[in-house]
Amino acid sequence: TVHIEATQDLDACIDKIKALGFKYSTIGAITTSVFDMHMPKDKAGILKEAEAHVLKVEGLYKKGYITDDERYKKVVGVCLDTCHVHDGGYDIASDPDKVLTEFDKVIGLHRLKAIHLNDSKKPAGAKKGRHACIGEGYLGIDTFAKIVNHPALKDKPRILETPNELPGYAKEIALLREME
Repeated sequence: TVHIEATQDLDACIDKIKALGFKYSTIGAITTSVFDMHMPKDKAGILKEAEAHVLKVEGLYKKGYITDDERYKKVVGVCLDTCHVHDGGYDIASDPDKVLTEFDKVIGLHRLKAIHLNDSKKPAGAKKGRHACIGEGYLGIDTFAKIVNHPALKDKPRILETPNELPGYAKEIALLREME
């Protein structure tokens, strides 16, 4: 069990996870993406640019040039969770293309910023969202091979979010890497 009290502790924890070769991890119900994580040299500049973009969008909204919906669409990204998609009744296991087509129509693939990888302890449509380890639930191992190799998802950060401990994560990560 890892207890993280402050930001510098989180940074040290992420460094340890990276040293083990992990690309994604969940610790203590807090998911941390470490997909080739590094601190950009121009972190301050990137944050300043992002803040300027948000302020610009907010200004356009306040002046009445864009609607609240348009403001939202300009600054919000989405993470797709495989267990929740499945438990919500979408057949990502046998037809990920159909699910992604609908996702694109409703939300927009351009808003998809990351993927939570987790199997499901419940059958499709159960509306429960109970995560299982990769290959140990209703989605099955073949689903994850389709997801990690799907052209629309291949370059998205993937965050392993399963009920596991570090040795189990290492096995799941090795398994996912073998699929790529």
